[in-house]
Amino acid sequence: MRRLFLLALPVLFGLAVSARAGLPCGCKTHCIEPPEDNPNCKCPCEKRLNLCLFGKDHAHKYLDKLNCDETCCVRIKAVKKLGSRLCADFCNDPDVLEALISALFYDPCWLVRKEAAWSIHGQSAYTDEALLALYISSKIDPHVMVRARAAEALDLLTLCRRKCYKDLYAFGDKVIVELKAKKFIPGRPDAREKYALVNFPALGSPPGRSSGIPVSPGGPGTNPDPGEGALPPRGGDRPRNPAPDEINVFPKPAEVIPAPALLMQRGQ
Repeated sequence: MRRLFLLALPVLFGLAVSARAGLPCGCKTHCIEPPEDNPNCKCPCEKRLNLCLFGKDHAHKYLDKLNCDETCCVRIKAVKKLGSRLCADFCNDPDVLEALISALFYDPCWLVRKEAAWSIHGQSAYTDEALLALYISSKIDPHVMVRARAAEALDLLTLCRRKCYKDLYAFGDKVIVELKAKKFIPGRPDAREKYALVNFPALGSPPGRSSGIPVSPGGPGTNPDPGEGALPPRGGDRPRNPAPDEINVFPKPAEVIPAPALLMQRGQ
């Protein structure tokens, strides 16, 4: 009898717990409200902790792999490494962000473009150039997964700061209209040439504030084969910005391909 009583205790305890779960507990449900938009438009490199464990040479090894001579898998791994702040930091090496934006627009492999969008978020690069590149990619990239990942990265980077980029988004809408008119499609072999046809200063960008990604007429990466992608060609053993006499690659006035995103003063 005593043994049966001991065996029945767990059953009674389980019934009591299930009955308790069905009774009102007097708790009130609280809705979680999204945080308010805080117009604290600070620079992403302001008071930034450098987590990179290596020097610039380590990041440049992955920059060199983002060319048409490498396979899609190799470029995906390189982009992921560039998105890790342990391997690279765009505040100390601007070539890192330039390479990620280039891959986001010009790499034919949609997996590389998708990882490039997420790597921009991994670098916490909420600069005007990066955000405008993500905004454009989230609207016109031909692959739905790239658009979704770019939109996700954009939402996370602008959380509580969306008011800071209201004018930037308005400028981005004008850019998208022009890019569609020029039949610019990210990842296509003629993406660079189509991008060069857009007159960005005419869209309202401040004069003298545009930045560019020059593309020389020859060299690796200018005309990649289908399925292969390349960054703007770089001379020497390491990536670098070409000299002024090396950037005359298109008929005037498009001597320099405008960067996928332009610096724009906030409030304009």
